[in-house]
Formats: sequence, C-alpha cells, structure tokens
Amino acid sequence: ATFNVTVVNPGSTTQLLNTVSVTCDQQPTPVVASVADRVIHTDLGLAKTVSDNHPDEGETVVYTLVLTNSGPSLATNVFVTDLLTNGLVYVSHTAGTGAYNRTTGVWSVSSLAVGAAAQLQISARIATNTAGTAITNTAWISGAGAADLEAGNNAAAVELTVVSVDLGLGKSAEPATPVENALLVYT
Repeated sequence: ATFNVTVVNPGSTTQLLNTVSVTCDQQPTPVVASVADRVIHTDLGLAKTVSDNHPDEGETVVYTLVLTNSGPSLATNVFVTDLLTNGLVYVSHTAGTGAYNRTTGVWSVSSLAVGAAAQLQISARIATNTAGTAITNTAWISGAGAADLEAGNNAAAVELTVVSVDLGLGKSAEPATPVENALLVYT
C-alpha cells in the first residue's frame, strides 16, 4: 500500500520516522520496517531599522529590512509582511531581492541561499497631525517554503517619535503708551 503524507508544521522536528509493522497467521512475530525522512528546515531572521527615530511631520524616513537565512537549507517562497501603519504615508521602495507590493505590504523573496541576506528599503513620509506621537512599524516573516524552527527572530519592530515643536510668539512696545512724534520700539 502507498500512503501520501503532507508535513504541515513539523515544530522542532528535523526528521520524521515512519515505522510499519506486519503480522499474519503464518508469521506471528512482527516484521518491522522503518524509514527516516529529513524535514527540510531553515532559520530565517528579520531585522529592521529606521533612518531617523525623531523625525518632523512631513519628513521622509527610510525603513530598512534585512532578511537572513542561517540555514541549514535553502529558503524558498519567503514572504515578509510590512504594511505601513497609521501616521506613515508610502513614498517609494527599493527591493534588492524579490518584489514588494505596497498595497498588501508583502515582500516576496523566491529563494535565499544559506548565509545570504536580502534587503528591502521603504520610504515613508510622516503624516500631518502626528507631532508628539510614537509610531511603531512592525514587519514579520509571514510565510516560507520550509519550516523555520527558530521563530524568535521572525519579526522586527521600530518605534519613532514625531518631534513636537511648541512655538510661542510675543510682541511688546516701548513705551507702552506712545505720544505723537516720539520713538516707538517694538520687540
């Protein structure tokens, strides 16, 4: 008999062991056979930085994402999601590897070799009416063709605080009560 099996989430398993045992009336002692199959896995990592942690409203900042593959296997069909949050307005992007969809926020990387890194830069303008607020932008590995046994490095977040400027304006005159044809000084 043939059985087709799909490994959905192997967790921390790097090998699947399939054992079968057969007995019959003529062979009461079980005949046992085993096959060990390696589960293809890799350790993907994601890091994120921003060009300015204290921008002004209207300023453009650049988020840089770096996706790494620490192995032991080639990573294929990797998807990273980085959808700009409220307070950020998309300007442009540059993907050194793969393609970024600004509408869905998904960066697709078809393959990443062991020891390799891929980079994505997203430029965003700080929206108006955000002065004094903190904006956190998070990215995460949302899919991959191989199991990732180390999930602790699969997301990265960066917080920035929009500069709040408190301006004041004052004006005074000297003398306070001027007279005709006298010198009046404003400061």
